[in-house]
Amino acid sequence: MIKFDKMTIHCSATKNGLNISVEAIRKYHVDVRGFLDIGYHYVIDAYGNVHTGRSIAKQGAHVEGHNENNLGICIPGTDQFSSVVWNSLYSLIKACQIKWNIPESAIFCHNEFDSAIKQGKTCPGFKKEVLASWLKEKDRSLIKEHLLEG
Repeated sequence: MIKFDKMTIHCSATKNGLNISVEAIRKYHVDVRGFLDIGYHYVIDAYGNVHTGRSIAKQGAHVEGHNENNLGICIPGTDQFSSVVWNSLYSLIKACQIKWNIPESAIFCHNEFDSAIKQGKTCPGFKKEVLASWLKEKDRSLIKEHLLEG
């Protein structure tokens, strides 16, 4: 298994709200892009289900020039994501942070890498600062909710 020290969030660059399967992404990555397998380690579908993509024992193929020790996560759509997708993304990010001890500062959006910028990619439709702010707010909300229950 790879010791991931960072993770990158991507979007499928498909129509917002459209459910896209791991197999459809895999087929595109293999048949069109020429990859050996799907590039992402995890894919969240439009219903919030988390699916395994590329084995976590293998380096991803999701950020040209920056794949080493980089865990790839893909969410469906382009720039509008449902609450179930956001909630699953939050849970997956937190689980991966715990499993591999990945700090929040090492969570990236694909659109901030030089290779993505050169390719004109804007995925996942939000910036790292927005993601970081959302993660902190979600943490605060869950802590507050837990404290009120106890």
